[in-house]
Amino acid sequence: MATTPCNCAERLTQALRRVALLLALVAGAQAAPQVLRPASGAQQTSVDIPVEPMGDNRLLIQFDSTLTLHSIRLQPPNAPALNWPPALTLSVPRQQRQRPELGDAYLLPQQRNPAPGPWRLTLGHAKASGRDTLTLLTRQLPRFELLLKAPGRPVPEGGVGLIDLRVLDHGVARDDVRPVLTVQPPGRAPAETLPMQSDLRNNRGQRIGIEAGQFFTEYQPRQPGAHQLSVDLTLTDSLQRPVPLQARLNLQVSAAPEARDVRPSLSLQTGPGGCLNSAQFGLDWQASEPGLWLLSLRLAGASSEAVELSAHVDAKSAGPVRFTTTLAPRLLKRLQPRDYSEADLQLVLTAPGRSEIVYRQRGLRLPRTLPAGSICD
Repeated sequence: MATTPCNCAERLTQALRRVALLLALVAGAQAAPQVLRPASGAQQTSVDIPVEPMGDNRLLIQFDSTLTLHSIRLQPPNAPALNWPPALTLSVPRQQRQRPELGDAYLLPQQRNPAPGPWRLTLGHAKASGRDTLTLLTRQLPRFELLLKAPGRPVPEGGVGLIDLRVLDHGVARDDVRPVLTVQPPGRAPAETLPMQSDLRNNRGQRIGIEAGQFFTEYQPRQPGAHQLSVDLTLTDSLQRPVPLQARLNLQVSAAPEARDVRPSLSLQTGPGGCLNSAQFGLDWQASEPGLWLLSLRLAGASSEAVELSAHVDAKSAGPVRFTTTLAPRLLKRLQPRDYSEADLQLVLTAPGRSEIVYRQRGLRLPRTLPAGSICD
């Protein structure tokens, strides 16, 4: 009988990623965790977890233990107890944690639509020394959640902010929805609506997100200030009732005066008879901070190909920088034999721990026509 090799490392990595996601959801809900200190010599610790009446919801329970556990028991009100061997729960050993002093981390299976009332958690553990701790984090979540995320740093006007949305149903991402992002710029500017896509791709055709249930859109603000982002969805609960959902947040946009009047330079080098031998593009910019600044300029070519030029400046400090790049004869020959008056321009800043599009303009008017109809041999 043929056997399939076990990719155990990959399975472990996936399990740890799932634990990390769920721990983040739980930890984000309770700023003050409950710290229990078992008495010296104690081998069992119990605590009551209050559950409030709610519609479709789920209960998440996570705890840290500096003690070795022998048993985990969860007693719902007026129902049989739930028992788990510690080895069969989702857990992260203390050696793999950023704060190993908290002990091993455990995450119990989520309880869907838990009965209201006190739920008693009882942990059987090794004999306590008097200095051991059990740190409990609980969260009662509605069935549906919209998690809307925007860049944590201000986006410069003319730049591009990547907006991310996850639609959760009992903690599981849903991909059968069609979310739309509404953006209200500051002042009296009209609102914009942007469809969010699960297969959004960058300018090189690479897919931005690979996880199911992630939706993205790119927003390019044209004025500084606070831009209000919102997503509204209506889903159906277990009783076929509509459940309206809304996620809102503000995107801060910083002023970038240099983005309001972008004017690249273009010089042509001609050969005998006035044929085009090469072309040099230039762009002056005001670097807002140190980092590697990358310029790409794209001209549409024949057969859906493109001629893309690039340049970079490693800015050691904030201040003026200049980009220059040359369209050489081998690239000229890829162009269709016609005049070019527009190009797509993008400027990316790569700094420690991040990369962001600080400016993008499609159909940027060139200062003069690029005559690709007469190229030198």
